[in-house]
Amino acid sequence: MRITTEPGNFAGRGDERRSLKEVTQVLAKHKILVP
Repeated sequence: MRITTEPGNFAGRGDERRSLKEVTQVLAKHKILVP
């Protein structure tokens, strides 16, 4: 899975269905969590 930091594309493709909490957890795993 590709992780991007672009606005509106937090968790990459196909992850638009994820909740904000899930997306945050994914970003945290990749250590690129945006404040």
